[in-house]
Amino acid sequence: LREQQIARLGDLCRWTDGDYDWLPEETYQGDLMPLEIDVVQLLVNASRMMTDMELSDWLAPLLSRRLCTKDPSRVSELHLGPLEQRVAYYVTGKATGVQIVIQLGVDDDQRGAVLRVLYLLQQTDNLRAQ
Repeated sequence: LREQQIARLGDLCRWTDGDYDWLPEETYQGDLMPLEIDVVQLLVNASRMMTDMELSDWLAPLLSRRLCTKDPSRVSELHLGPLEQRVAYYVTGKATGVQIVIQLGVDDDQRGAVLRVLYLLQQTDNLRAQ
């Protein structure tokens, strides 16, 4: 049941029609099911469920702009793998999202990692588009 609930929350993160807001001051009042997963880990899981096309669609308005990590010290909270950490290192404001994808996304796995990291930075409010 826990995995089903996490998958449903992952589907919610993949929702593309309309808008959603995270309101930390509002809490669910019904019966609780302890999922033992924090919001950041939920986003990481959801990003790994998404296709490159879904990630690209989310990021489309940003990819032509120079991208910069707002607070590089917060990247560690994403618990990225080595390839994903390398991507985060390149998000310095010197290149557009498209340039980062071209430079680092030489194969499908790397392209997915680039898009996933940009998505996670955006979803955790740690991405500035200039």
